[in-house]
Amino acid sequence: MKKALLFILILVFSFGCLGCQPQQEVDADKDEPANYLLDVSFTATVVELIDDENTEADVPRYAVVQSFQIPPVLVDVGEALGKTLEEDESYTIVMEQKTVEMITESYDLATVIPLYGLKVKSIEAPSKDLQGADAVSIVYSELIE
Repeated sequence: MKKALLFILILVFSFGCLGCQPQQEVDADKDEPANYLLDVSFTATVVELIDDENTEADVPRYAVVQSFQIPPVLVDVGEALGKTLEEDESYTIVMEQKTVEMITESYDLATVIPLYGLKVKSIEAPSKDLQGADAVSIVYSELIE
């Protein structure tokens, strides 16, 4: 199981940016870091559920999910939410908002989750209205000091 988790992590970090487009541009004229409120939600299909090997319980702790035109992403869903997920099913995953410091880059979903250590806030049934590129929302809101 540890080999599978390691393999998945290597894939995520190695291929995280292939074929990706920035979701939203941040002001390119800036050369000083600024604080942004990062708000992420996306609809994805659970490819694999992975147990936490540090506990005796047979409860999924991690999910490998894949969304529209984005490589698989490893998400720490926690044991409580892990119990509710099923492989090959789609869900809308809402991440906790987080304040991050950045200069000009904007990232895709496969990069932003591990880069900023985003945690899952909730998992919901997917909306039938959100499909394709509309199923991924990454919003950078600059915080004015």
